[in-house]
Amino acid sequence: MSNDTSGKDRSIYVEPGKEFHYSGGAFEYLRYVLEQLTNAPFDEYMESNILEPLGMDHSTFYIMSKGKKYVSAAGGLVSTPEEICRFFIELMNPTHIKPETVALMFTDIKQRDEHNAWGLGIGVQRNNDDLVIWHTGNNGNLWESLAYFDVNSRTGVVIMTKGKYGYKICQNIIHYAIGGSFYGLGNTINGTALKRK
Repeated sequence: MSNDTSGKDRSIYVEPGKEFHYSGGAFEYLRYVLEQLTNAPFDEYMESNILEPLGMDHSTFYIMSKGKKYVSAAGGLVSTPEEICRFFIELMNPTHIKPETVALMFTDIKQRDEHNAWGLGIGVQRNNDDLVIWHTGNNGNLWESLAYFDVNSRTGVVIMTKGKYGYKICQNIIHYAIGGSFYGLGNTINGTALKRK
């Protein structure tokens, strides 16, 4: 589907499973489906079923913009590095989210490059026995972020930056924060490979 989050374009441009393209429009469509299935507004459902149980008290999908309520499933999460860590810690040691759901999230749905694939909602990176889960975010020139967690060592880092060049510092931060060895995100971060020895 397109990346149009306005709701105007719901066309399917690529046969499902053939290619990966981020689609804000598809996430908004899924939001609508979830609201119909649960009979609850998306932000309220996420708060009571994910954010509150995981102790993400400063996170929300609800913001006010120009006097109007704004809720978006496509890049609409407002959070902190610590609370994003809480979510990834839950994925590495599930106590609230069903382990079967986490296993599906870690399943390679579409291969991106030699080591990276897309799981359900997260990036999955494999090299021999190593498993890394990751997620990026950006909003044009306003901010860029990266969550990067080594599942085997239970170590990770969340980086949130203001501005359009935030990804440029990720390589060094990950190197010093996690240690050990890992391969790289290849072209997943604006064409900048994250690699270290």
